[in-house]
Amino acid sequence: MEKQSLIVPVITSYVNVSAVFTTTTGPFVQKLMKSDDAGIYGLGWADMSPSEDMTMFTGYMTSIGANVDEINSYSVSGWIAASFFCEGLTRVGDKPLTWDNYISALEEAPVKNPFGGYIDYANGARLGTQEMNLGRMDDTVDGGWYEIQPIQPMEDILTA
Repeated sequence: MEKQSLIVPVITSYVNVSAVFTTTTGPFVQKLMKSDDAGIYGLGWADMSPSEDMTMFTGYMTSIGANVDEINSYSVSGWIAASFFCEGLTRVGDKPLTWDNYISALEEAPVKNPFGGYIDYANGARLGTQEMNLGRMDDTVDGGWYEIQPIQPMEDILTA
């Protein structure tokens, strides 16, 4: 787009809302990224700002020898998946651990994303995350993105 002088706002997938993407792509999209009339935006489902959960995550990652580049939205996604899996096991409790009991346990109440909103599997819903944030790519800030809208229901972001 930049080579074609097409400097317009761009919305990228949540999978790109990571410092890794900014580091590798940023040098090639300086005009697009820094334009007041354009910019590169992305929805994210993991709040990477300081929190108790982030402290626990970074502490663990550091303890196993991860470097700073490995503590990113991709590794956070794995932590979230493990958190959801363990929540299901915890909710099964003393019942026999069967697939049906596991699914029923996760459908009982919304599951908290440790870095974001909730996912509700009630009534057979399998929608995934419905709460996201909106960020703008910026190679001058830690993490390569700054938050414009905090994590909230998608309907609220779309109407803001």
